[in-house]
Amino acid sequence: MPPLVAAMISLGVLGAIDTYITATVFPVPVWVTFIAWASFFACGGGQRGLIKSIVSNGTGIIIATITLLIIQFGPAYPIFAAVLVGLGTSAMVLASSIQILSFTPAIVFGFASFVGTTAATNTTVVTSGIIIQHSLRWPPCCLEASSGCSPKWAPISWQPRSRSPPNSVTQKGQRHETATLSRRA
Repeated sequence: MPPLVAAMISLGVLGAIDTYITATVFPVPVWVTFIAWASFFACGGGQRGLIKSIVSNGTGIIIATITLLIIQFGPAYPIFAAVLVGLGTSAMVLASSIQILSFTPAIVFGFASFVGTTAATNTTVVTSGIIIQHSLRWPPCCLEASSGCSPKWAPISWQPRSRSPPNSVTQKGQRHETATLSRRA
């Protein structure tokens, strides 16, 4: 079976399972786990990508929690919230200076998922259970992400393409990295 077809089938099944789990077992919007899944792949996949994704997403959640707590108990002015979100954004960029957190978008994924979950569920950071709900997010996210670790029995693995030739350049002159699915030997 071609790697693309194998990935299409297996990831489609995992997407369906994920949707069912978030609709029945873990009370978070399904897009939260899809973002965590994408974060795993964006962080490079494998065990290293899993750890980097979990730590980075968690850092984003912590920064979002602090930001939302200050907003919750501060003056109710849009400029106050805007300044705090700006400071939270700066904190995410600063945190990315730590090696394990060096992929800033994964920190942003955690921040945005937490803030988005509060908005989507009509809760606040001090709502009873919101932290618990986001803590419950970790098991399905870890399961989702670890499914991408491609154990030995999996027909494919996700790996970045070799960097020996420089990253390709699009017709518009923009550089981008590409990744490929490869068949297990």
